[in-house]
Amino acid sequence: MSKITSTTIIFILIILPSGFTLAGRRTNSRRKNFNPQKKKTDYSKAVTVGAILPKSYALGRKYTTMAKQLEPFNKNFSENLNSFLHFEFKMLESTFKPSDLWRAMCDDGLFKTRFNSLIYVQTAFTSKAEILQPSSEHLMSVAQFYQIPVIVWDSPGIIQTNRERLLIQLTPSIAHQGEAMLSLLRRYGWNRFAIVTGRLSGHDTFVNTIRDLVDNSGEFFDITTTVHLPSMENETVTSELQKLQAAESRVMLLYSSKEEATQIFKVAERMKLSGKNYVWITTKCAILKSTLGAELDEDRGRFPLGMFALYYSHDYDEQVKVIEKALVIWAQAMTNLKKEAENKRILLRPSYHCNPQNDSVWKYGSIVYDQLLKAKVKLNSGEETIEFKKDGTLKSVSLKVLNLRPKNERSDEWATVGEWKSGKEVEMYDITWPGNAPAPPIGRPEKYQVKVVTLKEDPYVIYSDPDPNTGTCPPMAVLCRIAAKNLTTLVANATSDPSLYQCCSGLCIDLLKMLAEKIGFDFELFEVSDKIWGAYNADTKEWNGLIKDILDGKADMVMTSLKITPERSAAIDFSVPFLETGITIIVAVRDGVISPTAFLGKFVSLFSLLFVILFRISV
Repeated sequence: MSKITSTTIIFILIILPSGFTLAGRRTNSRRKNFNPQKKKTDYSKAVTVGAILPKSYALGRKYTTMAKQLEPFNKNFSENLNSFLHFEFKMLESTFKPSDLWRAMCDDGLFKTRFNSLIYVQTAFTSKAEILQPSSEHLMSVAQFYQIPVIVWDSPGIIQTNRERLLIQLTPSIAHQGEAMLSLLRRYGWNRFAIVTGRLSGHDTFVNTIRDLVDNSGEFFDITTTVHLPSMENETVTSELQKLQAAESRVMLLYSSKEEATQIFKVAERMKLSGKNYVWITTKCAILKSTLGAELDEDRGRFPLGMFALYYSHDYDEQVKVIEKALVIWAQAMTNLKKEAENKRILLRPSYHCNPQNDSVWKYGSIVYDQLLKAKVKLNSGEETIEFKKDGTLKSVSLKVLNLRPKNERSDEWATVGEWKSGKEVEMYDITWPGNAPAPPIGRPEKYQVKVVTLKEDPYVIYSDPDPNTGTCPPMAVLCRIAAKNLTTLVANATSDPSLYQCCSGLCIDLLKMLAEKIGFDFELFEVSDKIWGAYNADTKEWNGLIKDILDGKADMVMTSLKITPERSAAIDFSVPFLETGITIIVAVRDGVISPTAFLGKFVSLFSLLFVILFRISV
C-alpha cells in the first residue's frame, strides 16, 4: 500500500488582519477564545493546503459552513484511503514584511504542516507602500522558490499568473479587463485612445497587455500616446498630461490607485482634459473609497461625471464563496491525483526548511498545479462552471461596467450600466455621458490639431506684441508661442507676456488661416527653439532649426519663407511654391535703328565661340 493510503488531507487557513502581529493575537476578551479547531491534528499523516486570508471575525465564524464543502471528498477518502479532509485556520495581519512572513511560515509552524498548495485572498491595499510593492509579492516569491502552487483571489487585480509561478487566478486578470475596455471602445467607435498609468504595481503589464490586444484584434485601434506618471507631484503630472492635449484621441484608459487618480483628475480638470468631449475608463483600483473596504468613492468632484469603471465584487459574501470554491478546487485536484500518486509514488507532503536549501524545492509542485488547472467547479446551479486556461487565468469571467452620475448636491454615485462577459460584446444601458451630454463623445477632436513651427521673416511672418491686458491679437494675426512650452504652462496670463507669446501675421499666416478654414483643422503655432532655418551637419549627421523640428516630430508643418534646396528636399517634403521671386531685366521697346537687344552686342563673340564649342562637342 502506498504512502497516501494512510494520510489525512488538511486545509490550513491563515487569516490576515490589518497591521501585522504574530498569529493568534488577542484582539479583545470576546474573541480571544474563539477557536473552531477542537482537537489537534496529527500532521505526520496529513496532506495539507495552506491559506492566507484577510482578518475577519465574521469570516472566522463561517468555519463550519466552509468546511462542509469538504464533506463529499471526506466520504470518498474515508471509504477508499482511510483518510479524511480537515480544515483549520490561524490569524495574521494583511500588511506584512518579508521578515513577518518568514516568521509566520517558520516560527508559527505553517511549514511544519508540510502543505502542498496555498490559497491566498487579498481584498485591497492597506497602505501607500502597498501600491508600489504589495505584500502579496513577498508571498508569491516564497511560493515560487519552493515551487508551491497558489490559488489567488486578488481583489485589486494586480497579481499576474503564469505557469512559471504556478499561480491560478480566481479574479479577472488585467487581460480580461483590457478585453472589456476594447469591447467598450468598439461599441461606440472610439478607435483612437491614450493610455495613462500611475505607479500602481502592474502598470507595465497593463500597457503591454493593451498593446498586445490591439495588435491581435484584427481591427483598427490606434494608441495615440502612452503617459506614465513616475510621481504625483503637480509639476510632473502637468508636464506628462500635456501629451494628451496634443493627442488626437479624447478617450483615455486609466490604470492607477485611487490616490493617484484623484491627483490626475484634479490636474486634468485644470488643463480642460475632462468634460463632455473626453471619456475616461478606469480599472477597479482607482474608484475604491477605502483601502480596507469594498465601498466605492462617490465624493462630489473626485472624478469627472460620465466616466466609466470596470468592477467585480469583493465583499464579505464573495470572500466566503471564494474560500469555498478554492477548497473544492484543491480537494478535487487531490481526489484526481490520488491514483497517480499511488502508482508513481508522488509525495504530496513536501519537506520545507526555514534555511533554504536545494532539497527545499518541491519537485512535484508542477504536477499538483496541472491537476488544479483541470478542476471544474460549480457550487450552485445558477453559476457558471469555473475552468482555467493553461496560464492559470479563468476561461470565463464577468465584469460590471459602472458609470458615474449625480446623486445629490453633495455626492455622486456609481451606477451599473453594463456588463461584459468573456467572448461576448459589452451590453450597455442608461448611461450618463460626460458633461451630461445627450450622446456619446466622438472620441477625437472635432478638428485635427496641427503643430506648426515658424520663424520670423518679414513680410511673410511678422511679429508684434499681444494686447497687455487681454493677451489677444488683432483680427489678422494669431498667437504664436516663442518660448518653451514648459515655461508657459505655469504662468498666469502667459499670453499677455511678449517674451512668451507674440502675435504673428503676414503672407504665410494668411495662407495658414485659409488652409485651416478650408481643410478643417486647428493649429498650434510656435517659433523654432534655436531660431535657425535648418542646416545639415555632416559631422554629427543631424539637422538643426526648422528641419529638425519636423524630423523629430515636434511639428507637423513649417510655415514661413523657407528656401528649397536639394539637401532639404531630400529630408522633408515641400509644397508647391505659392510665391516665387527672381531678377528680371526690363527695357523699353522703341522704334528706331537701335535694336532692343543691342545691349547684348558685346557678348556676340562669346556666344559664337560657345556655339562652336558646343557644335564640335555634339559632332
